[in-house]
Amino acid sequence: MPTAGWVVVSAITLAEKNRIAADTFGRLLATLQDARGPFVELPVDSGVVSSVAMAPRALVSDLPDRIIAATALRFRVPAITPDGRISGAELRTIW
Repeated sequence: MPTAGWVVVSAITLAEKNRIAADTFGRLLATLQDARGPFVELPVDSGVVSSVAMAPRALVSDLPDRIIAATALRFRVPAITPDGRISGAELRTIW
């Protein structure tokens, strides 16, 4: 399953805000680094940067969410999110 590397960065902020468990960052990082694991990390490259404009700020105002949406658009994969704003940004979502 393709996964935006930015998701792990976002986990740091979410843990600091007590919105997710404090150990989530470490678990996510370990899962991404496991070659036998189910996830493949997708980079934030120039194509993702160009795709940020395709995730309208009016729908997805939070920069981390825009980067996640842009990564899904760039690599033509669904975004895994319960966030209805991202779902409305003209991309496929799974939740």
